[in-house]
Amino acid sequence: MASELHLIILWARARYKEKEILTDIAANLKILECYDIAWSKKFVANNFSRFYGVKLDSRSSKEKECGSGRFLLITVLDENPKYDFIKTSRGFENVNTNLFFLKEKYRAWTRGGHKIHATNSVAETNHDLSLLLGKNSADYLLNAPEKWDGSYKKLQQDLLGCHGWKSLEELFYVLNNTITYAVLRNYECLPDKFSTKIHGDIDVLTDDYQNFVFLLNGTKVFNVSYRVHYKCKVNNQVVFWDIRSLGDDYYCKKWQRTMLSQRYLNECNFYVLDNENYFYSLVYHALVHKNKIAADYYEKTERLFNALGLNSKINLADYPSPFDAYFQLLLQFMRDACYFFVRPKDKSVYYNEVVIGFEDIIDYLEKNTFLVRVCPILINHYGGSGYIYFQGYKDNRRLFVKWGGMGDTCKNEFIFSKRFYELNQNYFVKPWFYKMDGKNKCFVMDYVDGRPLDCILRDGNLSQEEKNSLLVQLANILNVLQKSNCLHRDIRPANFIFSNDGFLKLLDNQFCVDTKKYKECRVVRRKPSLIFELGAAYALGKFKWDDAFSIVKIMEEIGVSAQTRDVYVSSQKCVGKFKIVFPHRLYVLTRRKFVRILAKFIPVKSFRKKLKSAF
Repeated sequence: MASELHLIILWARARYKEKEILTDIAANLKILECYDIAWSKKFVANNFSRFYGVKLDSRSSKEKECGSGRFLLITVLDENPKYDFIKTSRGFENVNTNLFFLKEKYRAWTRGGHKIHATNSVAETNHDLSLLLGKNSADYLLNAPEKWDGSYKKLQQDLLGCHGWKSLEELFYVLNNTITYAVLRNYECLPDKFSTKIHGDIDVLTDDYQNFVFLLNGTKVFNVSYRVHYKCKVNNQVVFWDIRSLGDDYYCKKWQRTMLSQRYLNECNFYVLDNENYFYSLVYHALVHKNKIAADYYEKTERLFNALGLNSKINLADYPSPFDAYFQLLLQFMRDACYFFVRPKDKSVYYNEVVIGFEDIIDYLEKNTFLVRVCPILINHYGGSGYIYFQGYKDNRRLFVKWGGMGDTCKNEFIFSKRFYELNQNYFVKPWFYKMDGKNKCFVMDYVDGRPLDCILRDGNLSQEEKNSLLVQLANILNVLQKSNCLHRDIRPANFIFSNDGFLKLLDNQFCVDTKKYKECRVVRRKPSLIFELGAAYALGKFKWDDAFSIVKIMEEIGVSAQTRDVYVSSQKCVGKFKIVFPHRLYVLTRRKFVRILAKFIPVKSFRKKLKSAF
């Protein structure tokens, strides 16, 4: 076998046997250099802790046994290394037996204990040299003498990083040679362009959490047992770290092992995940660890998607959102590798129960309805609506599934969607069915390919002809609403979709009411605040709605002329109605009747004041 570099340390309390030990080492190994090193008294405990990876307080048993004075570091070359499995303090390990048995002999000479330290492997040599001298084995040997000249090199220095790090390059150099780790994501700016203010923290995965903390010389940001957020000084600046480790359930343990085994050293000299694990872990992180997908994740995931050649198998244009495709790929990747979703032990990490429950919902829909090939879509749009979205097929017809919602709103949406669709099939979507089975609730309708009106208006590329077409269609939609004696209450651009067949279609009918046979959903009767701001900026006010008013606001946003708009609106014979919510009962009122019955039906004084101030 090739020669190996190792080191032997005589801690302060073993140096009385220094001459005998040096003579014996020279008889068995080739001595290269001897360093006489002193640590700062204030940082002896910190240095011992970081060197051994164990928390040791000042005046610990280790410090008392080994001493806190000057110690001797001896670098040696073993020209005939031999390895075998030997029982050590850490269990059975494959160690260099030449060094191991010499260490045992010298410990016996110094009356037992651990006053002598020697490296058992090349990896341990890298670890120790990097901390003690700031060089790994390869870099040390570049300038090492051929043999010891008998002199001692005196040094007054603590372990590297004891007083902070000069740079991230220096820190990563030590980590590269002391521990197994990988930066999980957002490393494109590392190491020279990193800024805590811009990039936040550095997320890493390691196989030894406690040792990583010691090597980092970091301190906890939050005094909470489950938090793994640390900070350290780099070039006199504070840098924050999130330290994920094997078995912490940030990802499943099997996947974490794979990530670390397939990591690679990038061109900037720190370890990162390979493209496959980076892509899937980033998708997992965006969907499971976050309640909203960050804007920059779209570009990063697409770049990795293309780099992996997945674009030759899947066309992202076939999906409403790229993350709909990524999620399908993630599920297949995890199934093939026998990985699974896990709840992180760090309670500060968000855990998206919705995404985790996708497979159960798909299983329910395919077993209890006629839908087949069900899969989640519009994952990036999940929010406070209470709905999550799927697509499925009946024969070859693509259908859209709104799953969940509040109370009995899915039933209400089905009833009004059916009424609108029967009056006009151009501007409304065909409903198929709704289901209310305990916690399992859904509303199913035809799938509409197209773009939301708010996106079209945001682009601002409409021609005058297109504007006039939208104006006509909005007026026709308003006409249908009034013929059906319905108040939609949530008329806004986001709830219109301009379909590929050229028609503007109105969606989200779950809070519609019949103005003649008024009846509110049970969930709204129980909690009126749910519709407090329905319609947003397009409503007349809080608890006040007029569909004609809302549509006129959209027309103004489109940019049609006032004269053209007024002709279409007046032709619809708009009757402005207000929707006013009371604590216990709800009424559809005209402006004239409002003041007269206000006092009669509002028993709660505080609520009455709020309504008066609103009007």
